[in-house]
Amino acid sequence: MRYLPILITLLAAVFLIWKALPPGAPSEGPDFRAFGSLPVVSGGRIKPLDTVARYALLETSGRTRFEIRDENGEVVRSGHNAWLAEVLFASRDAGTRPVILVENEEVKALFDRQADPEKRFSMTDIGPFSDEIERLARAAFNKPMDHRNVFERQLTALYQRITVIGQLYHAIQPPGLRDYTELVRGLPPLVESAVPETIRMQAGEQHNTAILARLADILHAFREVQRLHSFYAIPPRDPDEGLYGWSDIGSVILDEVARGQAHPAVDAWTRIADAYRIIPVDNGAAFNAEVDAYRQWLATSGHQRLRHAKVEAWFNSLSPFYVSMQLYVLAFLVVLAFWVVGHTSLRDAAFRLLVLTFVVHTLGLAIRIWLSGRPPVTNLYSSAIFVGWGVLALCLLLERGFLKNGIASAAAAITGFSSLLVAHHLSFGGDTLEVKMAVLDSNFWLATHVIVVTLGYCACFLAGFLAIVWLALGYARARFFDAAARKALLGAVYGVLCFGLLFSFTGTVLGGIWADQSWGRFWGWDPKENGALLIVLWIAMILHARWGGLIKEKGIMVMAMGANIITAWSWFGTNMLGIGLHSYGFMDEAFLPLVGFCVFHLVLMVLARWMPPPRNGPPPPPPPPPPP
Repeated sequence: MRYLPILITLLAAVFLIWKALPPGAPSEGPDFRAFGSLPVVSGGRIKPLDTVARYALLETSGRTRFEIRDENGEVVRSGHNAWLAEVLFASRDAGTRPVILVENEEVKALFDRQADPEKRFSMTDIGPFSDEIERLARAAFNKPMDHRNVFERQLTALYQRITVIGQLYHAIQPPGLRDYTELVRGLPPLVESAVPETIRMQAGEQHNTAILARLADILHAFREVQRLHSFYAIPPRDPDEGLYGWSDIGSVILDEVARGQAHPAVDAWTRIADAYRIIPVDNGAAFNAEVDAYRQWLATSGHQRLRHAKVEAWFNSLSPFYVSMQLYVLAFLVVLAFWVVGHTSLRDAAFRLLVLTFVVHTLGLAIRIWLSGRPPVTNLYSSAIFVGWGVLALCLLLERGFLKNGIASAAAAITGFSSLLVAHHLSFGGDTLEVKMAVLDSNFWLATHVIVVTLGYCACFLAGFLAIVWLALGYARARFFDAAARKALLGAVYGVLCFGLLFSFTGTVLGGIWADQSWGRFWGWDPKENGALLIVLWIAMILHARWGGLIKEKGIMVMAMGANIITAWSWFGTNMLGIGLHSYGFMDEAFLPLVGFCVFHLVLMVLARWMPPPRNGPPPPPPPPPPP
């Protein structure tokens, strides 16, 4: 048992190193990982196709896994990047893949599949009914979200999924196109030959209508690409133009290629598209070569931020926050083993695992900061990640300096896992690196008010989860959880609440200053502002009741659990009201989990009323002296 902490830590470190190693190119077949590292601009930032593919597949099908099978049912290609390549370059084949999530039976009835037990359908299934779906969806969009019934909400979700697929179909080329390179290279001579025919037509002379019709069809197709594209794939010729110099491929072909000006990126994309179609013939050799050639051109073109796309693709593959969730679970199990067995080496192993988790969690935050160029908290997703990180940092200090009995480690594991689980579900809403509100476009206030008030959230949740551990150990009558341990835990909860009051109050005041600068008023009784004030008042009530002797150990713990309810309301509940200047990140699906979270804590607060006394109670009174 002496070397157990070192052994467990080394095994976890080896696992992390294995996860962090960038995957090499496949020995044979198309290299879709390299394809996924190609940069594009979407959502106001440069990102890799890997990110585009992940969130597009997640939005349309509710998952990020995808497999292409042959007629024998064997997997030919897999992964979100393989799916995106097929959508971009072979839309006819992609249209047969069941990736569009439809769960409502009434919505299924719109395309005659109401009796089908499947939940995912293809564009081939839905396409013939798209006009009717669009008509009904547009009518539903005209209603406020809180006035739409279940059918209308599911219908608008289906329409948005169809729109995502349709925009991807037009991101690189007109759907269903063959011989893309030959078509693009043949466009300038076609335009040149069409000029005299146009002059003859305008003069009323005999002209070649086939040439003009052919040109009109091609121009119309590329105008559709220009209108419906999903992302900007063509970087500017001058790297100094930066982010806003990027363009969609349809616009570049209409503006430059049609006039005989060759653009290297257009040529590269057309060759990649044509190489994709011969993968069954050469097993991806031409596709890999064209992707690598384009990557080499990008590397030598002078664009400074393009390496962000490569790092982000690696970051997506590493998934540091998902890895952290696994480490949190492992640390919690080791803490439980320590409480059962009682050997201190298990407590030390759990602590070292949490230190390693802190490194991984911090690395994930640091990379997100570097990729976005912003402070760590910019939206609900990033706030959930930061809350878990802040609680872990506080728990490491408590475990090493005060408690030393695994309680802080257990609270860190529970809170860290829970916050990252919340973040995981929030990621279903789209790109997590985008800032959701225009007023949040201020790095100074994101680095002050938002971080400070989020640290207040961290302290409130930590105090609440320490109280939950207090309740669980009290009912379990753990042998180490005696009066001294309970006193130490009470002191930790008290200290964390003081920390939370300081940061919650300071963050709320800073928020008022920001509001005064942005909206012209310090306080407007906005639901989000009211929620922040409730946190401050609730913690102040706990501390004043403690100082006044109105509550003791049990009262403090019960009210600390209540702080979790108040904080969850301020964090999520205020957004669900759909009113106020702070209403962002609305998620209909989050209502029931939030209600369940609150009910769970209310039940725990009631159970605390009958918690048994400490295992080692006060010593018995001394026996009376013997009679003289």
